[in-house]
Amino acid sequence: MRKANATLTTRVNSDDKAEATAILNAAGTNLSTAVNMLLKQIIIQKGLPFNVTLKQEAIPKAVQHTIATMALEGISLSEKQIQRLLAVEAGEMTTEEAVKEVIREVENG
Repeated sequence: MRKANATLTTRVNSDDKAEATAILNAAGTNLSTAVNMLLKQIIIQKGLPFNVTLKQEAIPKAVQHTIATMALEGISLSEKQIQRLLAVEAGEMTTEEAVKEVIREVENG
């Protein structure tokens, strides 16, 4: 095993450092060891040891399509209605549940 003979200095958010340090300590290690592990994994894998992806689009294409189609018909959706569409798209509620909510809203004015 090669001896550590270089210093790495980096600026990080102090809250992130404190939280990460606490987690690593609970796991029986420390920040320095974790950084060394990260560097070794970068070398072994010839890249980052995790996927780096762009943030998911804020509004999925299917919902954008629905909004655009309704706009062409002269119907605009409220923020609440868009959130309901997003919930259906994300699988957080069924289409049937969304329809029931719309019916309730219409009946209650």
